[in-house]
Amino acid sequence: MVFESLGTQRALERLLAKAGSSVVRDLAAQYAKQTGAEPKRASPLLRIHGDPDFYKSMYAWLVESESVAGDSMQNLGAGRANVVLDALRSAGADPARLESGPAAAGKQQKGKRITAELSLELAGKSPSTTTSPKLPVVKQASR
Repeated sequence: MVFESLGTQRALERLLAKAGSSVVRDLAAQYAKQTGAEPKRASPLLRIHGDPDFYKSMYAWLVESESVAGDSMQNLGAGRANVVLDALRSAGADPARLESGPAAAGKQQKGKRITAELSLELAGKSPSTTTSPKLPVVKQASR
């Protein structure tokens, strides 16, 4: 995300306005306490860009405050797997040799992006009984 962009800054301001004016005030006060200066806010009317670091903190607050429903991530993972299978089929892969396994939750390291792992195995075989070379794991950002 380009936090230096006036459009991004304005979008973040609008998203936080939905959370309430006290949230923006609290974030501005917290930012001022940490940096020793009031944050420079974006002004779309005057085409003045705000402080990118302040908008990074706005984004971080939004990410932390957004809850994800229990099976939403499972549904997202299953949907992505289906898109990959469709792409493989349309590229000419034999549909009888393609299947999707269950989506599984991954681990997120603090401060790192959430990733989704995609692994390929022989259909109908467990990873421990597969004798073919190990295929690479493709990581894809999900947020």
